[in-house]
Formats: sequence, structure tokens, C-alpha cells
Amino acid sequence: GTGVGGGGGGAGEAGVAGNAPALHGKGGNGLSSTLSGASKFYAGGGTAAFYSSAGGGDGGIGGGGSGAPGPASNVVGGDGQVSTGSGGGGGGFSPSRFDGGAGGSGVVIIKTVTDTRQAITQVLASSQTVLVPTDYNTLEYLIVSGGGGGGCDTGGGGGAGGLITASGQSVTPGQNLIISIGAGGSGSPAGPVAGTVGGNSSIVFSSSLHKGSNGGGGGGSSSVRNGLNGGSGGGGGGHGTPSDSSGGTGNTTVPAQGADGGTGKG
Repeated sequence: GTGVGGGGGGAGEAGVAGNAPALHGKGGNGLSSTLSGASKFYAGGGTAAFYSSAGGGDGGIGGGGSGAPGPASNVVGGDGQVSTGSGGGGGGFSPSRFDGGAGGSGVVIIKTVTDTRQAITQVLASSQTVLVPTDYNTLEYLIVSGGGGGGCDTGGGGGAGGLITASGQSVTPGQNLIISIGAGGSGSPAGPVAGTVGGNSSIVFSSSLHKGSNGGGGGGSSSVRNGLNGGSGGGGGGHGTPSDSSGGTGNTTVPAQGADGGTGKG
């Protein structure tokens, strides 16, 4: 067999198309941010599985899950890194276990700013309510949703969760900010389903002001071939018929959140 799935899209670039037998579908790279106080990449796409024992390789920069090799007895796709919104890796071709990897959970980073005091930065990995401190009136933020799960059975990589960032957002001291963190999508089990779409992350400033992004698309499997749409699209599955499968579409509306998944090839 020569099947190879497509890579999941990342926040910074599209997933690579599978091109059997020579090229695995690598997950698209994410984007870097220094808002936490250190430079870090987020929202890398999951890499697809490869039918060949050569393996699928590492995920996209930003925590993307690795793709599985095959055939072998246990070829589960790698999980996306927690709190990066990265996509899960595709599961390989195996007679026993070949699940896709889970997507990484999302994250929200907020930096409250004032002219008279030092800025306050918070890296939030769980849903909660945050109170704007006294004398602070401006907010910078990074929102990353949960990554999509990888597909099974020479599956496509999961797409990264949507990533958006902005500065200059007006806030009021004492204002409640409702933070929601999207969970990573489940990898496809050994069955006829694609990887699960990741959960959405958001900041609710008020009843009329809401900022958020979409969870990453799940990777395609041998039965549900096409990758799913999301913040970044999931990669197409690489085993089954028809011979080619489509990658999911990333959300490119303004502001853009991510990129498309790569096509898979049977």
C-alpha cells in the first residue's frame, strides 16, 4: 500500500498534501507570540500517518502531534501539545490499533495595561472569570481554540485551533472577563469516523462584545475521508476510496484564524 494522509492546517501555513509514496503530509506550522513574556509557537497542525514503515514524522511547529508509521501492531498518532491549540497526529495502518492522536487544548493570554503601573500578564489554561484590576483600562490578548483530533487508519492530521490576537481593547476596572478555553478534539478511534473538531475559546467582555475563534478541524480517516473544517482545516485521510481526499477549510475571514488542511492520497 502507498496511502498517506494530508497534514492538518496550522495558524501560519497550510498542511502539506500527501503524495504517496514519497512524501508524508506534514502539519502546517503555527505562529509565534511573545505576549506571555517569552517567544512561543502556538497552533501547529498535526502530521498525517504514512502507510510505509518510514513513518509520518513530527507535527507542525507549535505543538502539532506526530503522524504514525505503519504497518505495525500499535501505530497511534501523537497527541497535540496541551495549551497550544495544536492538531493531533494521524493514526497509522495496523491490524490492531491505529487511533488518531488527540488535539491539544486551547489557551488564552491576556495582558492588562495602564499608563501608571506595570502591565499584568496572565496565561489561562482553564475556563474562568477574570476581574480587570483597579486603574487598568487596556487589554492585549491571544486566543487559541482547541486543536482537532487526528484521523485513524492512515489518517489525516488534525487542524490547529483558530488563533487570533489583538491589542488596544478598552476595558474598565472591575469589569468581569469571562474566559472559555476549548478542549482538544478526540482522535478518531478504530472506526468509521473522522477526528473530532476542537472546542472554541473566547473572551466575553459584555453581552454585546465577544471575541473568539473556532476549534480545529478533525483529520479524515479511511471511512470519512475528507478532513473537517475549523479554525484550521483537518487533513484528508490516506487510505480507502476514492483515491484522493480533501483537506478541511480553515477560517480565513478577517481576522484570519488559520489555514487549510492538506489533501490525502490513497
